[in-house]
Amino acid sequence: MHADDIDALVIKELQINVYRILQECLNNCVKHAGARNITVSIQNNPDGIMLRVEDDGEGFNPEQTATLEASRKGMGLSTMRERALLLNGTLDIASREGAGTIVTLKVPLKKEGELYNG
Repeated sequence: MHADDIDALVIKELQINVYRILQECLNNCVKHAGARNITVSIQNNPDGIMLRVEDDGEGFNPEQTATLEASRKGMGLSTMRERALLLNGTLDIASREGAGTIVTLKVPLKKEGELYNG
């Protein structure tokens, strides 16, 4: 795991939402993907904060899963996307069956050192 020191840049709301997104990613890696290796990085980039979670699990079809979640009112991926939107951020999920998954959350900076406050 790699984590830049971002505490001074991060408001409480962002801390909680990034933590919850990370928590859901890790839960999915263990519960659904059967991943043996998980890499987590949190970076402070010039244009914002980036969280990246990569696993070597089973992978899945993100579009098919989103459709199933919508019909079941599932909490997983859709809630992660909603949390990202609350932060004016983006959540990218790259996966295919048999090839693992990479989840990337990006939260932009409003101006130097100041994160969007939602």
